[in-house]
Amino acid sequence: MCSDIVMMVKRSSLLNLYNPKELTLFSSFLRVLDEVTFGWPRQKGGLQLRELLASRLQKAITSVGLTGMSLDKDPHSLSGGYKRRLALAIQLVQTPNLLILDEPLAGLDWKARADVAKLLKNLKKELTLLVVSHDLKELASLVDQSWRMEMGLKREPLPI
Repeated sequence: MCSDIVMMVKRSSLLNLYNPKELTLFSSFLRVLDEVTFGWPRQKGGLQLRELLASRLQKAITSVGLTGMSLDKDPHSLSGGYKRRLALAIQLVQTPNLLILDEPLAGLDWKARADVAKLLKNLKKELTLLVVSHDLKELASLVDQSWRMEMGLKREPLPI
């Protein structure tokens, strides 16, 4: 598996890691819009890139189900499920070819888990997902292949 990932990284312009256990929002005074656009070019000549990123932002916000939410909202006031969606939107703005997700459903209530699993199933149509999880049952409808890992090594395929 590792060699497959390395080969994909070499061909991929963008590789993003989504780890909800390390979900960090940048500051308590920022808006959702500030979170998603953090690090965008602000210098002269960056306007064209900012416009491109703004159009990607709209697509990302829509794809994660945050369409009706105000971008002026304080991100710290969001529920755990909405914070996950925001974190995914931040990654999707960059249009990755491969998105690595480490325990994407961990710590969510049943409703948020179902929502995020459905979201991942939709994202799978647009990009490659590599999901690390201890709960195969919840993600069974999402995966095409699964393996049991031990000590960082791929041991055996698991039935889906």
